[in-house]
Amino acid sequence: MWYVEICEPGGQIFCPICGTKNIQTDPDFKLTECKHLESITTSLAFGEFEIDKNGIFEEVFTKYNVDHSLEIEEFVKILKQKLGNEFVLFETFAPAPSGASTYFLYRFTC
Repeated sequence: MWYVEICEPGGQIFCPICGTKNIQTDPDFKLTECKHLESITTSLAFGEFEIDKNGIFEEVFTKYNVDHSLEIEEFVKILKQKLGNEFVLFETFAPAPSGASTYFLYRFTC
């Protein structure tokens, strides 16, 4: 799995493969799925998944968070080990004071 950090405090997220606007925040929040978008979670609601089509996030979270101590950094590390190169995890984060992150997992298939 590939991992890309983007310091973008808001706005829009587009699928890097088909161009679908997956996240729109202005004027209102809107989530649009595409066939490449696998999963979405945030640092603010870690363990809750907006989208998890094939249960990838849920499987890792359930298996490795037994004692409720799984940190997001460890979660990303496990995903890197588990998933093949057709997956890319994008982390978008806002700078301080927020520091909130959103994680978008895409599967690069045609």
